[in-house]
Amino acid sequence: MGWSSTEVFGTIVLSEKADKPEEKPEKKPEEKPEEKPETKPSKVVEQNKPAKVPAGLTLKYNGKEQTGVAEGDGYTLTGNKGRNAGSYTAVATLKNGYKWDDGSSSEKKIKWKITKTANTLKATAKTAKVSFEELQGKSVKLSASKAVKVKGAKGKVRYKKISGNKNIKIDKKTGKITVRKGLEKGVYKVKVEVKAAGDSNHKGLSRKVTFKVKVN
Repeated sequence: MGWSSTEVFGTIVLSEKADKPEEKPEKKPEEKPEEKPETKPSKVVEQNKPAKVPAGLTLKYNGKEQTGVAEGDGYTLTGNKGRNAGSYTAVATLKNGYKWDDGSSSEKKIKWKITKTANTLKATAKTAKVSFEELQGKSVKLSASKAVKVKGAKGKVRYKKISGNKNIKIDKKTGKITVRKGLEKGVYKVKVEVKAAGDSNHKGLSRKVTFKVKVN
């Protein structure tokens, strides 16, 4: 505490002078450190992941498009589909980030095929009828369908006589039957082989049947 003097009508009066409180500096709020956004670890892309080399299949012709090399992870395919019987080559190319499980990285050529399917030939024997009177003056010719019903043949059809009366002839190409004049009345059995040659999608096939020629 201090003192101050005041002069009043020639008299000096002393009075106490209150000390001012010491002013303390104003505290500033503490600054928080700036929060940085959380960074997520970047995703590591695995390089050279293994891809299994696809295998070629052996399929059978069914009239529809078929897949001879299956699709899989890590590669693309061309030439892996087909419809007709035959040999094919598919090409497998790696996608980025992959290698073949055998350690290589070049494109793969994969052989596959569609084999021929069975022929659908059916042959059913019948009985061909010939007039005895007609045979007295000339030989009689009959179409193959009079003696054998052929159905579902794939490819050219051919005929071959295996056994039977020598006066009954069969044309190899057409199957036409010739009954020579003078043949007596009766029922004659003729065994014949009917063969379908097959085509680009079907195998060849032969069937043996025994038809009858009835002369009355």
